[in-house]
Amino acid sequence: MTACITEFMSQFPDEAASRQYMFQLRWPDGFCCTRCGHDAASYITTRDLYECVYCKTQISITSNTLLHRTKLPMSYWLFVFYWFTTEQDCSARKLSALLSIHYRTALRMVHIVREAMRDWNGAATGMPPALVCDEPLPQMMVVQDAVNRLGVRARRVMASQYRRIRYWQRYVDEFIFRKQAGVWRFEVVEPMLYHAVAFSSAKLCFWRCNAR
Repeated sequence: MTACITEFMSQFPDEAASRQYMFQLRWPDGFCCTRCGHDAASYITTRDLYECVYCKTQISITSNTLLHRTKLPMSYWLFVFYWFTTEQDCSARKLSALLSIHYRTALRMVHIVREAMRDWNGAATGMPPALVCDEPLPQMMVVQDAVNRLGVRARRVMASQYRRIRYWQRYVDEFIFRKQAGVWRFEVVEPMLYHAVAFSSAKLCFWRCNAR
């Protein structure tokens, strides 16, 4: 591990500090119930859940996010986001060895990071991650041509780093992120984490589609 990762993780000496950091990212203005919108909650220490005092809905800091129902410690997620965002030669196999976790668990983690990269790409460019148009306008054809050229380049770059490419779009999202972030990749770690823990029904759909 690099000194930068060690320095970053030193900010979170235990799991409580990691969870508090993720709480501040998700609710910077304080707790807000995803069901009724009220801001008062009691904390269930035995289950790490927040219970709304008004509607009694129990919410975790990862519910309805890209980290929905994760059983991994928050410190693992902080590590993988920082490591995958700031380092160049990253893979699920290396992550599996670093954290001593199963390969499939590591693979799921890096796919979630790439989905957060996809969200960040759209926020950084002001364009949605996927662009759909019923009628191919001339301007749209130019954009599509540029996307196709970028896809060819992304395939060449990613093929040189990974043995096989099964989830093609996710690797393209990673490539676009790294090209846009560039030397500022250290400054985008927190925005990336914000995209991961931001409440979204679409992110819940992503979790359900990739649960297996």
